[in-house]
Amino acid sequence: AEAASIPNARSKKSQNLAAESIISLSKNIMLSTREIIKNLSLGLLDELGFEDAVKDLIDSWQKRYKRIKISSKIDANALESFREEDKPHIYRIIQEALTNIAKHSKAKKISIHIFHPNRKNKVKIVIENDGFNPNNSIVEGTGLMGIRERLNQIKGKININKGKLFKIIIELNVKE
Repeated sequence: AEAASIPNARSKKSQNLAAESIISLSKNIMLSTREIIKNLSLGLLDELGFEDAVKDLIDSWQKRYKRIKISSKIDANALESFREEDKPHIYRIIQEALTNIAKHSKAKKISIHIFHPNRKNKVKIVIENDGFNPNNSIVEGTGLMGIRERLNQIKGKININKGKLFKIIIELNVKE
């Protein structure tokens, strides 16, 4: 309404007041949006703890997609070694990988493995499924792009294998 009033304003002062009002409203909207985003953050991690939140994510997903068998092998020590600031990203990465499988594959089996490889200052997350058809071309969409962006923020590496199994291999540096 303020923006629509500017062309019809009778004086420069009225136009300036309307513009200032728009700027003020925009700032308030940005602050409100930031607050909403902050409140939408993963309180579940605080409430349950990271390990239980990841297990809950996998269990919830299994309940929703009963036709798919999910096996998980999660090393509690590997989960404990993540930096606190990285945990929400890691949770969202696993969540996005599962969402991608639901949307884009005809998986019957999914495996999630989180472990320390040979070096204790690294953790690997391997998520694989059998629903990929290697004869179909695959275009990286927003899901994989979002995973890559989150990994860039926490300095992780991703490797995607598109063979008999569609496999996402993530390697992260962790605290020692």
